[in-house]
Amino acid sequence: EERYRAVVAASSQIVWQANAQGEVVEDNPSWREFTGCAVEEHKGSGWVASLHPDDQARAWDAWRSSLARGAPYETEYRLRRRDGEYRVFSVRGVPVRRADGTIREWIGTCVDITDRKRSEIEKERLFESIRKIVAQLKSLSEELRVESPTSSPLFWMFGGYLISTARFISTGNMLDLGKGVFPVYHEPTTNPDNPQFSFLRSEERRVGKE
Repeated sequence: EERYRAVVAASSQIVWQANAQGEVVEDNPSWREFTGCAVEEHKGSGWVASLHPDDQARAWDAWRSSLARGAPYETEYRLRRRDGEYRVFSVRGVPVRRADGTIREWIGTCVDITDRKRSEIEKERLFESIRKIVAQLKSLSEELRVESPTSSPLFWMFGGYLISTARFISTGNMLDLGKGVFPVYHEPTTNPDNPQFSFLRSEERRVGKE
């Protein structure tokens, strides 16, 4: 018991306990510290009040379903911090069983994933912007009467640059940036039907004649 409480105190996660019926009956210090709620406020099912109003019913229904099935509880919800800000948490709880298989209690964790969620949203916005720009490049190629829009050097140069930039933002690997300026030379193909291959070979023949 003392070692468990020491782990809870040292963890940056919220660790919680509930009895076999799913009711909070003891103090959960990390929950209380994060939310600023008094012990009595989060006992029983009072913890639900600390969730975002739009998430309460869904989180509660998922919890009741897990209790009925004796199955792990997994969900995400927004939890109000003591300063009033809502943070997104990934929540998981599991039943602790006795030797005869009956549930003695539930223990679980809440992990703050707010920053990760924001990063995912920003990446998706970036990719959507890139998709729109690539579509505009295709349109521009068509307006310039290029036989095949995707065979245009302009398309591959700028399209490749945008895609490699997205890779860099996603992976943090500086080498991905180097693949963006002239991607045809970094990712050659031997398929004659591929427009990159055709463009590369035509450039080689042109340079050979000069």
